[in-house]
Amino acid sequence: MSRSRRVQQQMNNALRSNAERELERKRYTAALAERQFNRADPDNRLVASELERRWEAALNDLRAAEEALARQTPSKAITQVAISKELSEKVINLTGRLAQIWGDETVSDAHRKALLRCLIEKVVLDRGEHDLALARIVWRGGAVTELEVKMSVNSVTRLTRGAEICFGME
Repeated sequence: MSRSRRVQQQMNNALRSNAERELERKRYTAALAERQFNRADPDNRLVASELERRWEAALNDLRAAEEALARQTPSKAITQVAISKELSEKVINLTGRLAQIWGDETVSDAHRKALLRCLIEKVVLDRGEHDLALARIVWRGGAVTELEVKMSVNSVTRLTRGAEICFGME
C-alpha cells in the first residue's frame, strides 16, 4: 500500500472514529434530557415544557449524528474483484427470486435471518408516544425504510387515542 493511501486510510479512520464518539455523546445527551424531563414535576408546566424542548433538540441532534455516520464511506479502498460470468448470472438470478426464496417453506428461519443480516446495515428504533414506535431500517445500499410499529401496552389510557376511548366510556 502506498504512503498516500495509508495516510488517506488513517484520516478516514480518524474521521469515522470522531463521528462515532460524537454519536455516543449525542446519545448520552439525549438520554440525560429524557431523564430530566421524566423527573420534572408535571404541575410546573414552564419547566416541563423547557425540558421537553431540550429533549426534542437532543433527539434531533442524535438523528443528525446517526445519519452523518451512516453517510460516511467505509475507510477501506474499494477494489475491483473479477468474478466469472457464471457467478455473476447466479447473483442476478438470485436477486430476482428473493421473494420466492423468502416464502419457500424449506428455507429455515436461521437462513432468513442470515439473509437479512447481509442486507441490513442497521435498525434504529425510536420509541414514540404511547403505543407507537418508529423503526428506521438502513439497508446496505444506503436506502432507508421507515415503519410505524404498534407496541403492546398494559392500559387503555396509554394508547395513542386512549383518552378518546375512556371519554366515551364515561
